[in-house]
Amino acid sequence: HAPIPARVSIPPSDHLSDESRPGTPQSDDLRIDIKKIADKFFVTGSKYADFLDSYVQGKLSLPLTTTGIKGLPKVVRRGADTHESRPNLLFLDLPVPPSSVGAHPPERFRSNVLLGVIEKKQSQDLPVFGVSGCGKTRSVIEMLCLQWGFYFNAAKKDLGSNDLSRLAESIEAKAEEDRGVSVNTIFAKNMTLVLFLSRLLVLKYCLQVPDCRQTFSSASWAILQACPNMFEDVFSELFNVLFNKLHRRVPFELDVTTVIQEELLIVRKLLAAHGYPNFSSETKLRLVVDEAQLLSDKGSELFQSSFMETGLRPMLSPILNGFRKAGDRDLTIIYCGTGLSIRTLHWALSSGEGVKEPRSEMFPYFEFPGWTGRDSIQSYIERVMDQLPDKESKNMLGSLFPPAAIAMLHERLTGRFRPVVTAIEGIILRGDPTEWKSEIKYTEAMITSWKDRERRGNLCGEILRLENKIAQNPKNFTSCSSLRETLGLFLFRYCLLDATEIVLEIDVQLVEAAFGRIKIFGGRARTVLDEPFVLKATFNYFQEKDPSLVSAAERAMLHSDNASVHGNMWEAMMPPVFVETFK
Repeated sequence: HAPIPARVSIPPSDHLSDESRPGTPQSDDLRIDIKKIADKFFVTGSKYADFLDSYVQGKLSLPLTTTGIKGLPKVVRRGADTHESRPNLLFLDLPVPPSSVGAHPPERFRSNVLLGVIEKKQSQDLPVFGVSGCGKTRSVIEMLCLQWGFYFNAAKKDLGSNDLSRLAESIEAKAEEDRGVSVNTIFAKNMTLVLFLSRLLVLKYCLQVPDCRQTFSSASWAILQACPNMFEDVFSELFNVLFNKLHRRVPFELDVTTVIQEELLIVRKLLAAHGYPNFSSETKLRLVVDEAQLLSDKGSELFQSSFMETGLRPMLSPILNGFRKAGDRDLTIIYCGTGLSIRTLHWALSSGEGVKEPRSEMFPYFEFPGWTGRDSIQSYIERVMDQLPDKESKNMLGSLFPPAAIAMLHERLTGRFRPVVTAIEGIILRGDPTEWKSEIKYTEAMITSWKDRERRGNLCGEILRLENKIAQNPKNFTSCSSLRETLGLFLFRYCLLDATEIVLEIDVQLVEAAFGRIKIFGGRARTVLDEPFVLKATFNYFQEKDPSLVSAAERAMLHSDNASVHGNMWEAMMPPVFVETFK
């Protein structure tokens, strides 16, 4: 391969204004300060340099289960209050980058809906909207394993580095000074540039580790970004240093943008010089902002639109514009999250640099594949089995999932990706062939019961979150009465007609509340309620919030002429204590 270039400089680019060209006193001073910070942070022998050297050289990897079923990845989410050795199948069997130019990923990764769309995407933005648990995060991690890019997560307790949530806290604190939306917006954009700079500096260091081409790939870079808490969150540490040194010294957006675009060009030249098959001088890097809805819920009228100065935006707007400014034409920015409302996606696309008309580009809807039947769940178990290192582990896995367990997983949890996988992880953690039924019931209760509404992923909690969001932003959102009416209709259709599916014109509130998922029929997006646990959560929600509606549904079921309804009534409506008594 070609030798790795030393530090390079950017020739003046046509798209940079004269004021932003390298060489201005402000940018020269800033460049010197950043170099001093980076040199000190990565000095030979520092814990960060030693850690990155070891990781890039392939000496560190994700921990794996070592008892019971061996060889499964163990990843605890950042901020999680648990240390159990639960396997995390989100990181099992991730794709490896292509070994030659033009090579395609294996067939099992071709179902990734993002991979097919992103290559055809001409604009800088790709918003990804989908129901909670549909597979968005797995899709973006697979994409980043196959293509070079960056992963940020806005949640405090999730995957990824703490740096983006730390940025959000700093922007909130600045906004509390009440110096006006213009000041808030400039600060947020500039500090987003500093955040991206910290990520670039880490990647640049990794690409300068000797022999990195043999041991460091887009996949290992993606895993480091998605799971820094399992190693060392070097990203957050460097961002904290840069922020503390620079947040009072970066008033000029053009100066910091110039320095960052220089660093981005250095990274691109390093990638090209190493001869990675999945990178060329024409390749766009990918930048993912996961759980972006958390930023769209912050400071709804504290920031300024870049399209119309009188337009008010939440925090997500200046952060996206900061990333756009940093990457210019070299980044595709992918922001995803269940709570991204349709309104958020419209203004996000219409407020970018250079967009001439509001809503000038409609975002694409994605249908994330779910479970299609018992066979798809069985195939997934077999895929897990194929990744296990020894016969003993494979036999043990087989004993945990008899045909009755597969049938119950499909009956109770089929639909979107996550609920079934969560139950499978729990069954593996229990390690007892007699406990699969208890674990499936437990998983179902965690996502449907009212008393567990505070738990992550609980549907009753999701609809309460959306109700609160609507109540706090009455000018921006319609009443949630239509949401309740649709769920009530879903419940009544089941009681009267034994109908377990309802298909609607695209109703984003149902998707945002995690009750409906998006499906594509004849090229048109529709919201579909067809999952068994959604029906159960709907009943539990109304039993608490509107018991009179539940009573009416019960009466309707009693008087229905549909014989199959009466067969379902006992299990669906009778109090559990009587069901257990008369079994």
